[in-house]
Amino acid sequence: MENFDFNFFGLTKPLPSFENLRNERAQLPVTRQLAEFKDLFLKNDVLILSSGTGSGKTTQIPPYVAFLSRQGKIVGKIACTQPRRLAVTRVSERVAQEAGCKLGAQVGYRIRGEDRTSGETRLIYMTDGRLVAQAYGNISFAGYHTIIIDEAHEYNANICLLLSLVRRAIQLRRGHGGELKVVIMSATIGVDKFVKYFEGQAKPNVPDFVEAACRMAAHIVENKKMPPGNILVFMPGVPEVNKTCRRLQNNVKGVQAIPLYSGQLEDVQNDIFEAHTGCRKCIVATNLAETGITIPDVVFVIDTGKEKVLRWMPRLGASEVRVRPTAKANAMQRMGRCGRTRPGVCFRLYTSKDYDDLRDEPAPEILNEDVTPIFLKALAFGFTAANLPFIDQPPTECVLYAVELLFDLGYVNQNLEITDAGKLAAGAPFEPNWAYAIYLCKSEYPECAMHVVALAALHSSMHSIFVRPSTHLHEAYRSLDRFVDPMSDHLTQLNALYAYENMESLLPDEDELNHWCWFRFLNRRELDNALYVRDMSIKSMNIDTGSGVLDTQARLNVRKILAQAFFRQTALRRPSSNEEEVFYRTIHGNHEALLGLESVLKTGAHPWIVYSSFKLGQNPYLEQATAIDPRWIVDLPYFQDDRLKRNWNGDIVQTQVKNALDATRAVVRGGNEKKALTY
Repeated sequence: MENFDFNFFGLTKPLPSFENLRNERAQLPVTRQLAEFKDLFLKNDVLILSSGTGSGKTTQIPPYVAFLSRQGKIVGKIACTQPRRLAVTRVSERVAQEAGCKLGAQVGYRIRGEDRTSGETRLIYMTDGRLVAQAYGNISFAGYHTIIIDEAHEYNANICLLLSLVRRAIQLRRGHGGELKVVIMSATIGVDKFVKYFEGQAKPNVPDFVEAACRMAAHIVENKKMPPGNILVFMPGVPEVNKTCRRLQNNVKGVQAIPLYSGQLEDVQNDIFEAHTGCRKCIVATNLAETGITIPDVVFVIDTGKEKVLRWMPRLGASEVRVRPTAKANAMQRMGRCGRTRPGVCFRLYTSKDYDDLRDEPAPEILNEDVTPIFLKALAFGFTAANLPFIDQPPTECVLYAVELLFDLGYVNQNLEITDAGKLAAGAPFEPNWAYAIYLCKSEYPECAMHVVALAALHSSMHSIFVRPSTHLHEAYRSLDRFVDPMSDHLTQLNALYAYENMESLLPDEDELNHWCWFRFLNRRELDNALYVRDMSIKSMNIDTGSGVLDTQARLNVRKILAQAFFRQTALRRPSSNEEEVFYRTIHGNHEALLGLESVLKTGAHPWIVYSSFKLGQNPYLEQATAIDPRWIVDLPYFQDDRLKRNWNGDIVQTQVKNALDATRAVVRGGNEKKALTY
């Protein structure tokens, strides 16, 4: 049994009932199976649990799921359905007592005409009919990460419909970011019927490809009959690369594991080309090594058959990182990296049938990316929305998103014709939002425009200026403290850029400057690139450099410009009693997300933010955020009632957003300021 104290909701001071009931909970039969449940729950989308009456599944499994979600920092609530109202109220009261919280806090319930939940509620008991009713305006069950259907053996009309709804929602959520997990529980369930119904919905429990690659590499290193030469391992992304290197270095003798991916420090990449040190080199790489760089003396290739792609989701205004099988053409490229100077071997960690099922060619990138920048340039060249000059036409949803954004920025008119402002932005070396920010700042705060250009240059870089080596993560995050602007991730980056620019003039010696960057975990190559782009853009866009001082007023002005330029990327902080969980909900998309790992805003209570990008995954997060005052944006057309998201019957979905906007307008118009600022 897993070692835990049953404090599944992480309460610092649970009510006395928690301690009084803990021993009783520990004796329940289901408690002895929680470790096994955890393993199955994390590996599958659908889990069917059959357990005898009185085993404790109804009271222990749902809060344990809440514990697993908190442990994994997974955003969303858990819904647990019961066939009858009385069961809903009685069970929720019992679970709240066991958790040591008040009913309506971490644990609550919803039945017709009664709602005992709050902003901090993570586990909600409800009737199956109530959850079906919610699906009318929310077919993907957004806001929930797990749905638990209890007493499924009763199989009444609502349960029957609910099962079909969650089966469809699983597919919808896979296509639009954020998985949905479903647990079906009963004492007398006919398991086979439900397994057949959900066949193909559960994730296959496949061997860990990282572990498989490490075993193959270890076999090559430890087998004395293997010819000499380097090993090249292909992994889908940087986390898998670092994980593989750590495992090899810690568990396999006689190997030098070297990571290789784009954005690395040059010193690390140079290790690949240095002479042998008595160990067999194992280069663990992303698809960068397919064509982007030639590695000497590779005799063995280990191909996991995986790749990581960034897919644009226009409905959400977000990007989703996905690991998927590679294409046959990529597999052939990988095989071709070995045996260039002597005979080589390629080990593919997938079956011949898997290979036959691969698509022949990789999908064109234009099908997976935000086409707004290239769409604007196409219009500037005289093409029309109905006559785009692309061999592969981007998805209609992506084009519609681009049209809406460009219209809101004033770059196209209602006839989808490019405006003068749009032509100006199309000629800028930056994305439309950043071009808008620069020209807006040039008009309103010309003395600050160079700072916005510098931010745009930083954003245009392929990689972050901050280096995060897996072996020194703690030190790397601590090094950020010296550059922090507590109100803005953007300005924190700008502080680092200007600090480097200052040291560049003080330390003419290249080695000293490299040393300075190394101990501050800064990527000098990206810093140099950002300064070059900034300087070229200042000239081409005729930007006034002014005094160049980034003082308090300049910082405030830059934040105002970011608020007005990224108005479509705003979020409102969600109230929570847990200070460690800083959740935001996007204003128009109504999607919940965390702040990025490096965000300096985590330690402050900032109700409103703008962000540079929204990334989906197991934990959706907002990247590069800046705290803003809603008074800077409240009068923009985008924040009027007719632009706020509504449900099927016309009601505004996020009432707290409307209340906050109305309160802010009261301040702007001389209303009750105290009331306006308490949202």
